[in-house]
Amino acid sequence: MNAIAPARSGFVTVLAMVFIVMSGGSTLIAALQNLLIHTFLKGAPLVASPALRDMPGIYNFVVLHFEAIFFLNLVVSAAVLVVSIGLLKRKRWARIAFIVFMALGIAWNVVMPVLQYVMMQWMMASIPPAGEGGAPDFRAFMLVIRAVTLFFAVAMVGLFSWIIYKSRAHRDKVNAK
Repeated sequence: MNAIAPARSGFVTVLAMVFIVMSGGSTLIAALQNLLIHTFLKGAPLVASPALRDMPGIYNFVVLHFEAIFFLNLVVSAAVLVVSIGLLKRKRWARIAFIVFMALGIAWNVVMPVLQYVMMQWMMASIPPAGEGGAPDFRAFMLVIRAVTLFFAVAMVGLFSWIIYKSRAHRDKVNAK
């Protein structure tokens, strides 16, 4: 007699395929960015800029470590690609790793609006007032950027939370391999 194969979750299949496409594209872009950084921008004088003295600490960190940040983006993108392929193959380790990546995505989307607020405060202080020297008023534009960023951060936290919930609900449909 043939044993009936357990039903495969359509949710897991669609989720895996969507993340394979997105992380595959992200990995390609990150690889090209790293190639650019390590060939054309090697030794760029950006790090030696005297303007760094006036910037907040987060700006200094990003500027001084931009090569490592772009490399980390490549590593994370490639890891999500591998995990997504494992999820498509219904590997237990991939489901667990995918949930961890979603949790990290939640943390990222909680922290980033705060960092953006700090960075934009400095930017807004350095922008001349409206009308001074013919400059337009960028404060309203900055407020819109903050609102949109906050909206998307909340939406991503909700989406990633829902994905974690659904992934945990479908754990029986993922192989224990």
